[in-house]
Amino acid sequence: MESRKQGIIDAGTGQAPARRGIVVAALTAALVLAAAPLAAAEPVVPTLTVTASGEVSAVPDTALVTAGIVSEARTTAEALAGADKAAAALLAEAAAAGIAKADVATADFSVAPVWSTRTGSGDGPARITGYSVSNTFTLKIRRLADLGPLLERFVARGSNTVSGIAFEVSDAGKRRDEARVAAVAAARARAELLAAAADQRLVRVLSISEGAAERPMPRVFAKAAMSAGTVPIEAGTQTISADVTMTFELAPRAAQ
Repeated sequence: MESRKQGIIDAGTGQAPARRGIVVAALTAALVLAAAPLAAAEPVVPTLTVTASGEVSAVPDTALVTAGIVSEARTTAEALAGADKAAAALLAEAAAAGIAKADVATADFSVAPVWSTRTGSGDGPARITGYSVSNTFTLKIRRLADLGPLLERFVARGSNTVSGIAFEVSDAGKRRDEARVAAVAAARARAELLAAAADQRLVRVLSISEGAAERPMPRVFAKAAMSAGTVPIEAGTQTISADVTMTFELAPRAAQ
């Protein structure tokens, strides 16, 4: 019986089962050994990554002004009436200066009590002596030449708060595109310099990415002293910038 079991042949392969397993293992090992040189032969592509910035200077052509009224009176009705009268005059001046309604928005409106100021020994609780109404507006002024005279007229017509002036560049998007182009040119120039120093040359761009866009910081001015004469206003300039990161494929420079 023992000898007959050892003589069993697989009908599909014509080989004994144990021998077939040996053949399969040998073929697998041969395939692995054949693939190993191919994987080892894959070249490592040298690369160079650089980051550069581009900047464009622009003269602001738009101003954002926050102006308004604070009115105090014995009663809320009286304080509100005073604030409404001054606000109407401010808005009339804005309309007369050609400022569109879409460029005027209410920034804040509030009503608050005015408390007595205790002096001396401070006997007794503080009490309400009146009320204060505040109404402020944000106005976009697109002709900077009108800004100084307009502020004077606001004050003359009852506006007693000007919290600040911020300047903007109306075509900031276009200027930022110019900064992007400058950043790419600067990145390529830097990559060419570094590659040449390493006796390499640039082959192609493998990747390019842009850093987070930086909004130009507007110059903000504190409340100006309102007196006779033209209010001096200086818009200055703004710098709009862009950052890019580029990766280049390198190759040895051709022999001279």
